[in-house]
Amino acid sequence: MSDPSTINGSAVLAMTGKECVAIISDKRFGVQYQTIGKEFDKLFRVHDKLFYGLGGLVTDLQTFSSKLKFRTNLYELKNKRTMEPQVLTKCISSMLYEKRFGPFFVQPVIAGLGQDNAPFIASMDSIGACTFPEDFVVAGTAEQNLFGICETLWRPDLVCTRQPSPLYPEPRRTEGRLQPVLPPRHQPRRPLWLGCRALSHVSPRPPPFTQHA
Repeated sequence: MSDPSTINGSAVLAMTGKECVAIISDKRFGVQYQTIGKEFDKLFRVHDKLFYGLGGLVTDLQTFSSKLKFRTNLYELKNKRTMEPQVLTKCISSMLYEKRFGPFFVQPVIAGLGQDNAPFIASMDSIGACTFPEDFVVAGTAEQNLFGICETLWRPDLVCTRQPSPLYPEPRRTEGRLQPVLPPRHQPRRPLWLGCRALSHVSPRPPPFTQHA
């Protein structure tokens, strides 16, 4: 537990579909194995087509999200338009790199729809080095668990469904529907600090919708 970003634990995931994206995180607030709360949001809405999630140290998460909210609001006031996903990614990367000698211990994940509703996802480390995958991206202390589930369930051109669909405690195939899942809650060797409960935002062409589990 030498890495401060693992003290509170987190699990953040974003994946792309056909003209839609989904982002999901756990809602646990704790210190290592001690759970303090189960309703701590780690996902943030910029506008209807753009969201980001933060994994890492809770105090840095709160500070960074407040600073970023100020910058996004200022951008909209100065430019009279909302941020594109690529612009938000560059903004976050710049903010992290500014503090590279005393970094924020956060792991951002960005998910949104760009021009022509093209899905966009990105992630970066604590000093702003970006990756731009075309399928899915994960962050937090549950990375290894999430990678295995995503590699099993994700496939190209997943479509969005508004039907209620709980995040299953066990992986199951979704017949082409965009339903991201967190690690199984009853997995016997999963450390407690990986998270519990879940919040997901799905952004198709109509207004986005939110699911809780």
